[in-house]
Amino acid sequence: MTSIGQTLAEERRRRKASVKDVEKAIKIRAKYISAMERDEFKEIIGEAYVLGFLKTYAQWLEIDPQPLLESYREKAGTSSPAKRDVFAARDREVKTRRRRFLFGFVFLAAFVILIIILTTQFFLPLARG
Repeated sequence: MTSIGQTLAEERRRRKASVKDVEKAIKIRAKYISAMERDEFKEIIGEAYVLGFLKTYAQWLEIDPQPLLESYREKAGTSSPAKRDVFAARDREVKTRRRRFLFGFVFLAAFVILIIILTTQFFLPLARG
């Protein structure tokens, strides 16, 4: 089985493109393209950049990026899409709690303002008269 880097390098060579050609076309520095082709993903700082660069490079080479991304995640031991879904659900839950709190706070503030207005409207005429 060929590695991610071998797949990328072979396809680039098949298209008769140099690393510099790829750099100009997809706006990713040549050192990162070379690192991907050598399977040296640690040279690229940040998993998000690795995934983005792999996807962009694969799309430019007109190959499906999904198998490459899955292979990278498997080898790097990063979270699977299912695990990310759990984190997304947790984030939605936190946002829902914040909205409820904000709604409760706004409702309470409006209620207090209404009580103040009604109290001044009721007691102010009595104090004058």
